[in-house]
Amino acid sequence: MRGSDRSPAKRAGGEVTASLGQPGELSTRSSGRLQYSPSELIGFDHVPDEVAGQLRGEHIITGPEIAAWAEPPVTRRRAGGSVYQVISAWWADSTRLVVFDVVRDLADAGAGRFRPAGAWVPSGTVYQFPGDVSAVTYSSTPEESGPGKNSSASTTAIAEGPLDVLPEYLQAPMRGGMAGAFLETRRGWARETVVAHKADAGHIRVLRAQRQAKSERSLSQGTWTITSLDTPVAGSRRIGAAPDSPSIAASRQQALPIEAPRTYW
Repeated sequence: MRGSDRSPAKRAGGEVTASLGQPGELSTRSSGRLQYSPSELIGFDHVPDEVAGQLRGEHIITGPEIAAWAEPPVTRRRAGGSVYQVISAWWADSTRLVVFDVVRDLADAGAGRFRPAGAWVPSGTVYQFPGDVSAVTYSSTPEESGPGKNSSASTTAIAEGPLDVLPEYLQAPMRGGMAGAFLETRRGWARETVVAHKADAGHIRVLRAQRQAKSERSLSQGTWTITSLDTPVAGSRRIGAAPDSPSIAASRQQALPIEAPRTYW
C-alpha cells in the first residue's frame, strides 16, 4: 500500500514489471529472468491515495494484503469522443478479493493535452471467501520445477509476462488471470516478487511468490517463497458506480487507447 514502510515504491531500486513491454530472457537451467525498467510507482501504489483511503474507510480493503496489484493509468477515448483515464487494480487478503477499476474523466486542453475533469471513481466487485479459509506458505527451489525441466526450452525463450519466471506448476493455475512483478534492489541484495490472482467459475486463486539473492543476476538461482490461497467464493457484491454509469459506460472494446497522451496530474 502507498505510504507503508513495506511499500516497494518507497525503497531504493524499486522497479516495475516487464509487462510494460520490455521482455526478458528465460534461462533453460533455472527459473529465468525478467527485465525491468525503473519506475517511481509500483503495483498497487498506482491507486491514488484518496481512493485507497476511501476503500479502507469503507472497509472494502482491510488489514495487510496477501497480494495486490495495479496497472499504470491508461488514457482512453470513448466511442462518443470523451476522454478518460482508467487504472485497473486488485487486492486480496484471507477474507476477500477486490477487483476494481478507478476512472476519472478528462477534458481536452488542446495540442494533445488533457486536464482532470472529475474525481477518481472506483468501481468493481468484492468476492468474499468462506470464514475457514487460510493462506498456505511454502518454498520451491529452481530445481524442483520450471523451464529448466522443459526439454523444449531454448536459450532464446522470451518471458512475455511475470508468470513465465515461475515454476510451471505455479504458472498453469494462474493463466488467464491478472499478474504483475516488481524488483527491489540495494547494494548486495535483490528481491523479486510476482503476484497474481484468478477468478473463475466461483473459485478464486491468489498467489505471491518471492525470491531473493545477492544480485539481480543471481535471482534465477534463488528459492521461491510462495504464499497461495485457493478457495470457493462465498458471495460477491458490487462497489462504486453501477456498470452503466456515464463515467464508465463505454466498454473496453469501445474505449480506444490514446497514443502518448500528455496528461496533467
